[in-house]
Amino acid sequence: MHLTQKYNRKNCQSTWDLIHEAWKINDLIQMKEACHELITEARLKNTTDYRWRQTVDNARDKDKLFISITNLHHQDSTETATR
Repeated sequence: MHLTQKYNRKNCQSTWDLIHEAWKINDLIQMKEACHELITEARLKNTTDYRWRQTVDNARDKDKLFISITNLHHQDSTETATR
C-alpha cells in the first residue's frame, strides 16, 4: 500500500525513527526529547497535547513510553495519510 501525506501535514516517521534509535540504545532522556518533538509535529489539540507531554515527562520505563508513543504515531499516520 502506498500512502501520501494530506495537505499541510508533516511526516512524523523521521522523528519516530529517532525515538526508536534512542529506545534501542537505552537512552530515556533522548527518547523523551524526541517524543516531545513528535507531539509537536502531530499537531494535537491543546488538552491532548498537554496529557501526552505529561505522560512523556512522567515516564520511568522506556518500554512503556515506546509503546504509548508508537500508538500515538500510528494514530497520527492513519489520520494524516491518504491512499
